[in-house]
Amino acid sequence: MEKEGLRRSLALLEERGINLDRIVTSRHPQIQKFLRERNITHYYDVWHMAKEKLLANKRTVKDVAKLSPHHQTSSVEAFHSVILRFAPKNVVFPFIVMLCRLYLAAMYYNENADRPQAKTQEGVPLYKVYFPKAMRGQCRAKAHKTEPTLRYVADMMDLIFARVLVDPTPYTDAMLAIPVPEDLTARYEHPDKEEVIASYVSRFNRGPV
Repeated sequence: MEKEGLRRSLALLEERGINLDRIVTSRHPQIQKFLRERNITHYYDVWHMAKEKLLANKRTVKDVAKLSPHHQTSSVEAFHSVILRFAPKNVVFPFIVMLCRLYLAAMYYNENADRPQAKTQEGVPLYKVYFPKAMRGQCRAKAHKTEPTLRYVADMMDLIFARVLVDPTPYTDAMLAIPVPEDLTARYEHPDKEEVIASYVSRFNRGPV
């Protein structure tokens, strides 16, 4: 999925006249090969490298400072966590529904990514304690941000009531014009279900000998 998502994203950017000569991702083998074949310079996300180092060597999170002084993930990782809130991995969405959820995630992230640290009435910065997996039971302090805002929702509702409901035709036409790619499973031959069931073998059902 990572490679396919990257391929489609690059194709979309190229269609709109945007050509990338470098990109930052995790060290996914298929991504490395794909970018190498496309002659795109591939940089590794520093947090992924630090986390892998911790898990491999069973070191403490202090070692991350050598690669990531602020112990923070990249903006891409932060956006990914927002996407999971709008489109959890354990739920399957149709393409258009998933696209809409990604748009919502982007609007939420753009509005709230740079929220300031919350403070008390006396102006003292607030922190919260949490237990990252990489620290193996150890805790650390994290700046407590101000509450997120949802102004984009009001703006979207204004657009819907002021324009879309008045004349939905342009918006409907634009949505119908969105090219929906075929499912990844469409590339493979679908076997006959009865044959698959007949060939089923388990510990209790040994099948024909």
